[in-house]
Amino acid sequence: MRAREYLERKGYKILEQNYKTRRAEIDIVARKGSTLVIVEVRSTADEKFGMPEETLGPRKKRRLLWNAKAYVARKRYKELYRIDA
Repeated sequence: MRAREYLERKGYKILEQNYKTRRAEIDIVARKGSTLVIVEVRSTADEKFGMPEETLGPRKKRRLLWNAKAYVARKRYKELYRIDA
């Protein structure tokens, strides 16, 4: 997976990949320094379909936030975390 390799080159430590929750899947869970990072991998085959970040609609954003909160609660994580998409 190119996203994983990219993140590792940037100094992220990959903790989980394709982590499944009840409702969906988290593409990558990583750590950068002391921050937990929930990563949503987006890509498009062609720019005519828009930029990858434009493919993340309101419903997907809500689901991503729900999944991040579920992951943090399940792992009893108490530190700072962020969502990158």
